[in-house]
Amino acid sequence: MQADIRLPEAQIKLVEKIKELGKPVVTVLFNGRPLDLHGVIAESDALLEAWYPGTEAGSAIADLLFGDANPSGRLTMSFPYSVGQVPVYYNCFNTGRPQGENKQERYVTHYLDIPNEPLLPFGFGLSYTTFDYSGMCLSAHSLTEDSSIDVSVNVTNTGEGAGEETVQFYIRDLSGEIVRPLKELKGYEKVWLTPGETKQVTFTITEDQLRYYHSDLTFQSDKGKFHAMIGPNSNELTIIEFILNK
Repeated sequence: MQADIRLPEAQIKLVEKIKELGKPVVTVLFNGRPLDLHGVIAESDALLEAWYPGTEAGSAIADLLFGDANPSGRLTMSFPYSVGQVPVYYNCFNTGRPQGENKQERYVTHYLDIPNEPLLPFGFGLSYTTFDYSGMCLSAHSLTEDSSIDVSVNVTNTGEGAGEETVQFYIRDLSGEIVRPLKELKGYEKVWLTPGETKQVTFTITEDQLRYYHSDLTFQSDKGKFHAMIGPNSNELTIIEFILNK
């Protein structure tokens, strides 16, 4: 194992030479961990993450490259913008000096030479078509131990081909007794849509989904505010607030 998580220099030079031909470039990655893709992703017209596939890898990859299948897989790990971000993961804790929308703000936690965000976030993935999210809503804004809340969103295929979208549902606990992650994946659903078709995707929130181990090792939830989030990956999310009453 190497500490340098870029592709070998010979492979990066090969990408450069192929790019000089002026032909479309499709890169297929075979790797077992996230990589620093500088020197590859900008030079590629498309990039397919194959990880370490099995004996039918050739058939599966050919189906995707030739358009016989529409990709719907999503990244199970964030890909860093630079090795200096590692460890980088979607469910990190908040810092004491979080960066807001004003990128020029002083006294916040940020890199001087690279973005705070990863190059490719957890849950990221593209398709041969495009999807739009709209109309996210909650069935109620208050949750109790004996009730549940349905959170719904409309997903529309806005492209020219049929495809399957992986709709992801996250929750953030704003009132934890100890520090809590900025977001946690609580569910996902794959939905197949033809061009122009819209389907409503619904997730159910219950009190037991909000439990975690406290400082005294009790496994319970905390009353207070929470964020429900839905989107195509861990960075592009629509947020609605709800409250847990106990």
